[in-house]
Amino acid sequence: PVRVLSVPGASCDQYAACDSGVKVQVCTTESGAHSWPGGYKPRGETPSKAISANDEMWKFFTSL
Repeated sequence: PVRVLSVPGASCDQYAACDSGVKVQVCTTESGAHSWPGGYKPRGETPSKAISANDEMWKFFTSL
């Protein structure tokens, strides 16, 4: 994997050597549990504010 984002509390790694040249990206946060990163509605724990899942997904899909 290649680290494509590293900020305090979160990181994203991209895998590009998948079958048929498919790219896969995984982002992890250090807090927030199952809440949506950058979201406002807690699901047991306050969402991580380290990244916005919406923004990271948009960047990934528009880069393809």
